[in-house]
Order: sequence, then C-alpha cells, then structure tokens
Amino acid sequence: MGDVQINIKEITEEYLSDESALPGYADGICFPENTDEVSRFLRYAHEIGSPVTIQGSRTGIRAGAVPHGGLVCNLSKLNRIDKATKAARDNSNDSLLITVGAGATLSELSEALDVAGWFFPPNPTEDTATVGAVVATGSMGGRLQGYGCAANYVEAVTLAEKDGAIRRIDWQCRPASFTRGQVELPFGEYGDAGSVVTELTLRVVRKPQFAFMLFALFTGDASACDFAESAVRMAECLPEVKLAQLEYIDAEAIRAVSDMKNAVSEFQQIPEIDSAGCACGILLELTGDEEDALLAALEEIPAMLDAAGAPADRTIVAETASERTRLDTLRHAVIKAGNMKRTESLRAHGFLSPICDIVVPRDALRETLAKIKNESPCARYTYGHIGAGHIHMHFTARTQEESDKAERFARELYAHATNLGGGAASEFGGKRRK
Repeated sequence: MGDVQINIKEITEEYLSDESALPGYADGICFPENTDEVSRFLRYAHEIGSPVTIQGSRTGIRAGAVPHGGLVCNLSKLNRIDKATKAARDNSNDSLLITVGAGATLSELSEALDVAGWFFPPNPTEDTATVGAVVATGSMGGRLQGYGCAANYVEAVTLAEKDGAIRRIDWQCRPASFTRGQVELPFGEYGDAGSVVTELTLRVVRKPQFAFMLFALFTGDASACDFAESAVRMAECLPEVKLAQLEYIDAEAIRAVSDMKNAVSEFQQIPEIDSAGCACGILLELTGDEEDALLAALEEIPAMLDAAGAPADRTIVAETASERTRLDTLRHAVIKAGNMKRTESLRAHGFLSPICDIVVPRDALRETLAKIKNESPCARYTYGHIGAGHIHMHFTARTQEESDKAERFARELYAHATNLGGGAASEFGGKRRK
C-alpha cells in the first residue's frame, strides 16, 4: 500500500505497541520528514475517513502511541534542531529560543544545548522520548517543583491539522480571546484533538552553576509530608536557591527497584538503599548560581530531616554530577519497574493492571496517601511530585479480580481528588490507560 506523496508503508510489529505493552493493529504507517508531508498525510486520512495514531519514540506507558485501526503517523524523522537564538522581546541573558522538530529526542536536544551551558528544564527521565510527545502528553517530570511543566516552555508551535491546513501560532503572545475552539491544540492530548504539533520553538534556560541532591527515608508518610512542607517554606525564603525537585517514592517502589538492580543493567548504578522499617523516601534537589546561598540552604536541611524523624545514617547525599545522575536514575527506575511488573502480568495472565494519576491540594496529601495505603485492593507503587500534590500509582494486581478492584479503586481516587478541589492529573495525556 502506498502513495507517491505520502508514502504509506506496511506496518511492522515494532510500531504496534509502546511501553504500555498493549498490542494494537493498523493498516499502514507513514514517516513524514517535514510539516508539509504531515499535512498531506492528515488530509489524505481525513478524506478516506481513516483514524490516525500519532507516534514519537513510543516510550509512553499510557498506550498513547498504540494504534487501534486506521493509519499511523510516526514523527521520528522530524528531528531537526536549529541553532538557539535570543528572543527579540526578551532583554535578559537567562533564556534563549530554539526551534526543534517534534520528533527530536530529549537526549538530542540536551546534547545540542549542553555544550553552550543551556538546558530544557522538564525532566521526564526518559531521554529517548521525543520533544513533541513530552509537550503533547502534558509531561511534568522530576523538576516540576522548580521549573513547571513542559508546555510552559513552548513559545510557538507549528500545527498540521486534519484538513491539511498548516498554522504557526506564537503561543506565548496569543490574544486573550484565543481559545481551544479556534484551533485544537493537543497539549495533554497526545494528538487526539485533531491537530498535530510538527515543530516547536522552545525557551531554554541557563544551567545552574551549583546543584545538590539527597534521598532521605522516612518512617511514615506524615513525616515525609512534614519535611516536604519545610523544604517548600525554606525555598520560598531563599530566592537565590531553587528547589528543583521534591519527589515522593513509597517503600514498595524502592524495594521493587532494589530487587531488580541485578536484572536490569541501567538500574545497577542506583545507590544501595536500605528501606527496612521505612514507609517512603523523598528525592530533593537544590540548585543555584550563588554557592554561599546554596550552602546556607544545605545547613538547614539536617535539622529539617531530624525534625521529621528521617534516619540520618540512611540519607544519601549527592554532590557531584555522577552522584546526582545515580539518584535521577532511581526515579526513572521506579516508573520502569512498575511498568515491567504490569507487563509481566499482561504476558503471564492476559490482563494489564491500571494506572492512576491524581492531583490534590498539598494540605490533603496526608489524607490521600493514607487512603491509598489503607484501601488499595492490591499491591502498587506510589510516587510523585509531593510539593505539587501530584500522585502516580502503578497497581500490580496478581489476578483479574484484583485488577478489576484496582480499576474501581482508581475511579474512587479520581472522585476523591475532585471532591478535594483537585482531579485527574494532566500528565501523560489521556488515551486508553487513563
């Protein structure tokens, strides 16, 4: 099957799934190399009434890249990265603009920026993910606390729409009257809205000169929440210091990663963690350009940990770049370990346990974490951006009955979060597993 202009090919098994492990099916696949080719493909699919699945590098765990019939548009060849330039309306020297294709990966972007001392702050930990997918799925990543979500760094986008139209939108300078109804932007939708981001102009910032990370264990979730609140208050009083990461990881997730260290090569660099008797851990990162200010913040941390009852002899401190990379790998390993367990269930038993992502007000975290631990119908890994009230759960059911109960419990949690003034987190997009 093919077309001279759009070159639709027979699809192979490689492109019928993603990290969710859910299988799919499709009639064909296209690998456009520029916006015009995406536009022609979308117009053709629209004219023949075919559904379209948009793919990046298929690293998602929500089946966003898994086709369910129709055609696949894989954007991996839209990986151009232009030279960074200063924004005409930005008089500061703290940010630059760089235009990239939606198929460029985070590692490719990082490599292009790192040599000049710049970086793209959102940190989903999966560096083979494409920039377009990171924005489209509403990704927040580990540095949400200090830098916000990926969409905040989008200055402009080029969109190919299903009728073949191409639009360039200065996203940060759009009129106040601009609404989703005028053009369906797929931020947080993974392309479901009918428009495909093919190119993005991103704002990148200077890498901080100094950074410090630690991973501390806590005997209870309440004490971890106390420490998190203290860390947020400390950062608010020290404007020269940025609280870049504040990530919660429960003991079940920590043990799962530890158990898999010898089986998964990328996990082997993670520090040894003795979580016996502990309920959870918190990963904290502080950054800044003034060393004295960062040192002043570090002097406050031991007292904060002591007040929260954190075992001092089991706190892991990372000051060098390689040590910080090892702790960053821990967070990525938590996500990967949860997904590996769910994939094992799918292959062995034919079902895939649910995933739940919620956001609640910070003052409701203790209540919510207690509900999860006390009422969850099966094992699960819980982690998230504790400073922002974002909680992720990977349920690891052993039977279909447990999985069904976990699905019902996830719906209860969405209702619980909504009643508190929160709701379903936008991260990872919508799609089939949310």
